[in-house]
Amino acid sequence: TVSKIRNSMCGVIGGIPLELFKKSTGEQLPSPIWLDQPDIRQPRSVTISYLVESLIFFGVGYLEVTNINKEDGRPSRFAWVQNARVTVKLNAYSTEVDYYMVNNEKRPMSGLGSLVTFQSLQPPVLTTAARTIRAALDLEYAASISAATPMPTSVLKNSGADLPESVVSGLLANWKQARQNRSTAYLTSTLELQTFGFSPKEMMYDDAKQTLSTELCRAMNFPAYMASSDANSSYTYSNILDSRKEYFAYTLAPYVCAIEDRFSMDDLTGRGTYVRMAVDETFLR
Repeated sequence: TVSKIRNSMCGVIGGIPLELFKKSTGEQLPSPIWLDQPDIRQPRSVTISYLVESLIFFGVGYLEVTNINKEDGRPSRFAWVQNARVTVKLNAYSTEVDYYMVNNEKRPMSGLGSLVTFQSLQPPVLTTAARTIRAALDLEYAASISAATPMPTSVLKNSGADLPESVVSGLLANWKQARQNRSTAYLTSTLELQTFGFSPKEMMYDDAKQTLSTELCRAMNFPAYMASSDANSSYTYSNILDSRKEYFAYTLAPYVCAIEDRFSMDDLTGRGTYVRMAVDETFLR
């Protein structure tokens, strides 16, 4: 479920183009080269997708400045940096960032090699849904162990004389065939049916998976029906456009806003301009 939600959110936002506008008139301006392709090594959609992933799971994303525009000193190329590679060094009071380190190497706070940080509008999922994710992983592990090591749930106990192996095999085969034809069984006085353990249905693996799937959708503000969560059966009919509007407003908008507002700051784009994603022209068309 988490993978499906991540792929949906990152795929949709990553596929929306970025555009530059003038604040005073709303006129669309020619986009700088980095707005169309932040990283020279990969398409814009890939860079933005991984940036959204960082915002979802860690609450902060990083782009490293790899090139500087000689005319105004602003960044002209970026590279996404994995969160595990970044170390934040705070001041003595832990109130401000002194500097960042990438792979244990100190980075400047501006200019070439510095990090542009993106803060999420929502707390990281790995913090808010940590227990739910752990429970889902434990359930998946338990189900895999149960499937890999199947155990019998019933035995026929013979309290009389020991039977030859051929007779035992025939008895078990006849028992299996009889249970496929009827639910009522007959045993002699020397045979006793003993059951133990739990069946897959009694273990409630499927029910637990659906419950955890719904909880993960709630934690990530993701429509449960889009994750095939049967636990949510209250979904009513709506057309595709209305569904997309709801999906964007409650799920995607906080991350889109975080990226747009950061790209619109003066250290990246010129004063008097702002960056917006072409949502209406693409996802909501």
